[in-house]
Amino acid sequence: VDVAGAGPGETVPAQARAPVTVRVVGTAPIDRVELVNRAGVVGSRSGDGAPLLFVEIPVDLRAEDLLYVRVIQADGGLAWSSPVFVGR
Repeated sequence: VDVAGAGPGETVPAQARAPVTVRVVGTAPIDRVELVNRAGVVGSRSGDGAPLLFVEIPVDLRAEDLLYVRVIQADGGLAWSSPVFVGR
């Protein structure tokens, strides 16, 4: 996960339309990838039936928020990234 140049556990400044790049290697086909902040899901992409997925999703980063990635596989398997924190 890369959020405007920051990785999990790092802090990025608040900004509009920040690029979020996600690379997923699953154990089953990827159903979807969701970007989640304190308010809920703020972006998502569907998988294409493969266990590998590489996507870029732009999202607004609000001050003092956080953002993490949730991966849902077709077999019901789930994974989460550690959050990226948003500063002022």
